[in-house]
Amino acid sequence: ASILSQAGEQPLEPCRSLFFPGIWFCDESLEVPAFDSESASQLFREAGWERREGRWVADGKPVEIRLSYDRSNRLHAALAPALAEAWRAIGIELSLDTADWNTIITERLPARDFDGVLLGWQLGFGRDQFDIWHSTEAIPGGGNLRGLKNQPVDAALEKLRNEDDPEKVKRLAAALQENLSELQPCLFLCESPAPLIAFRSDAVRLVRPRREGEWKYLPVSVGRSGYFAGRPWWVRGAPADLRVTK
Repeated sequence: ASILSQAGEQPLEPCRSLFFPGIWFCDESLEVPAFDSESASQLFREAGWERREGRWVADGKPVEIRLSYDRSNRLHAALAPALAEAWRAIGIELSLDTADWNTIITERLPARDFDGVLLGWQLGFGRDQFDIWHSTEAIPGGGNLRGLKNQPVDAALEKLRNEDDPEKVKRLAAALQENLSELQPCLFLCESPAPLIAFRSDAVRLVRPRREGEWKYLPVSVGRSGYFAGRPWWVRGAPADLRVTK
């Protein structure tokens, strides 16, 4: 919470879903990992780290992790120092490595040239996240930047992208979230709202296709998934060649 409060002007919330908020096939929330310093310390010791004078030490040297981020991203530029301060408080030094977005995308990520990296992505309205989490994508240039290789996750991804039964889709999406919440292949930090948009009330209409070539012509409205779920059907004004139905 302290990190989120320092992270800039946008109101931020803990990450609650792998999918677009309010999407029909995922009502479950992504569990926020509990702060468990005792378990974390045990894992550090099992990895060969030692606690000396308030610092974690490995091979006789203080542990230092390099965090790369895009310096032009205002949110990441605010998050990185806040993370460094929080990690320093538990005995781990975080060195901040600023880079431009193009360097991160074309050089750091394909070569896995980072200890940690701040990334963000815009959630779409689909359910297919194969490219992000599947083990076959955990290769140089692949989308699975975290290197996750997990059979239950692979199985859920494969079924989820091809399943048509709505109830099975919901169960698969919930299973995927549960598995990733347990594995924590990355630290899901926060969600930020979409940019604000403004337009005249008479400038944009929502047009839906109906049977037999008819169209339903409606004002733009906000549903469970926000404005953007219906954006593919936005048009300017009222085209004269549309047959409007009520």
